[in-house]
This record gives sequence, structure tokens and C-alpha cells, in this order.
Amino acid sequence: MLVELLVENFAVVERARVRFHAGLNLLTGETGSGKSLVVDALGLLFGGRASADLIRTDAERARITGIFEAPVSTAAKKLLAESGIEAEDGELLVEREILANGKSRAFVGSRPVTAALLRDLSRHLGDIHGQHDQQQLFSPASQREMLDSFAGCESQTAELGATFLRWKAISAELDDFERNEQEKLRMADLWSFQKKEIEAVAPLSGEEAALENERSVLRNVSRLQENAASAHSLLYDAEGSAAAQLRVALRRIEELARVDDSQRETAEALKPALIAVEEAGRAMAEYVDRLEANPDRLEEVETRLA
Repeated sequence: MLVELLVENFAVVERARVRFHAGLNLLTGETGSGKSLVVDALGLLFGGRASADLIRTDAERARITGIFEAPVSTAAKKLLAESGIEAEDGELLVEREILANGKSRAFVGSRPVTAALLRDLSRHLGDIHGQHDQQQLFSPASQREMLDSFAGCESQTAELGATFLRWKAISAELDDFERNEQEKLRMADLWSFQKKEIEAVAPLSGEEAALENERSVLRNVSRLQENAASAHSLLYDAEGSAAAQLRVALRRIEELARVDDSQRETAEALKPALIAVEEAGRAMAEYVDRLEANPDRLEEVETRLA
């Protein structure tokens, strides 16, 4: 229960202290005397929204202080313990301060806390009822809370809640295991299918590079024939080919060597060059003979590569 409420520089109230007693407490007065401000002040202690408009004119800050009997429920004790807050002499001090810039600060047991913690704690400290609070009777959650409170089974409710959370966590973990197992099976099916495809294709080492080269040749037969024929002519077949020129040069040097023996080495050095050029020319001729446009083979190569 609320033991004492202190309001400072709040709306039209400069300072007011209200002490409450066990049983029914009534606040009476004329309209505008500030009765509703007591309720508004409690709302701030329970985590309500703060505004600089609530500060009394010419004041720098407003401050609300409430002294409550320390809550005895297991949930409230757990909430306080998690925040490092302890009740003193069976009482709990709750404070809310509103600054001129609109910001607010909250304290429980002289420790700074968030407004969210005040809202979580408020259910264990008190409740503010309005004209339409009876509509909460239609809420299943409110019905369960009232039933549990009437039966005095808060501790069992907390235990059941903890058990339910553990069950949910284990269920989620089990779902993860099942999903992982299903994913493994799916991947195993995929890998098995891919393995069969690879085995059906039976690729050979280096086969792809060879097929790529063959496809390039088949796609460019005309250009290759033209270049190879031109190279054969320049190397071997034409009247002024490289082979013909080398043969003429070799005969001239051999004639020199018959007169000047020192030129024999030059002639011997030129012979391998002539042989290499003639072989290159014959190779170009054979290459031209092998080149042939073959659309059917090109299609086979394309299919194999695919």
C-alpha cells in the first residue's frame, strides 16, 4: 500500500505531503483544489509519461516521492533483486523528477532506474482505476490474474510460468534440430543427384579445355584456312617464299665456302633454319588439309560442353 506521497512544484502545487493509513482514505475538496493531481502524481510514480508542462510556473523541476510498503510477491522481489534494489525497514522509496527540458529521472530505493522498470513494478505497488476499469473484466489476462490472486497461488503461477518458458525454449531447440536434420536430408538428396549427373557425364581430365579449343576452331574455320594458306605460301609455296630465299642464300654461301673455307660454318648454321622453315611450311599445308567446316561436330562439342 501507499504510505506517504510528497509532491513538489507539480502543476499548481508548490509542496504537499499526504500521509495514508490502513483502510479507506478519502481526499475531498472543491473542484480545482488539486485532487486529481494526486492521481496524476501517482501515475508518474507508476511510469507514466512526463512532460515539462507539468512543472510549476517559475520552478526548475518537479519532484514526486512515494513511500510504499515493500511488495511481498515473488515476482516483485525477483524484479527488485535483478535491479539490485533492496527495501529498507519494509518500505520502498520511489521517486520521479521532471526537468525543465522535458526529460525525467526515476529512482527506486535511491537507485536510478528506467520508466519501463517503474511500469513493471507498478503492478506490485498499486493500481489507478478509472470510470471504465470494469471493462478489464472482459480481458482473459485480467480474469486469470484475479483468479490466481483469489486462490493465493502466485508462487505456483510463477513456477508454472518459468516451466512454460523452459518448455518453449526446449521446443524451439527441438524445432531447430528437426530443421537441421531436414536440411541435411535435403542436401544429401541434392548431392546424390549431382553425383549421379557427374558420373553420367564422366568428364575426363583436361577434356573441357580441349573441347573449348575445338569449338573455337570449328567456329572460325574460314579465317583459319585463309591465314594458314597464306602462311604456307609465304614459308614454302610462293616463288619468293622464305624457303626459296633461304635455298638461294645457302647456295651462294656454299659457293663462297668452296673458295673461302671460313664460310663453311655459316653454311652449316643456315641449313637447320632452311629445314625448320620447310617443315613449318609443310605443317601449314597439312593443317589446311585438316580444316573443314563441320556443323554436326560443332553441335556435338557444344552439347558436350553444356
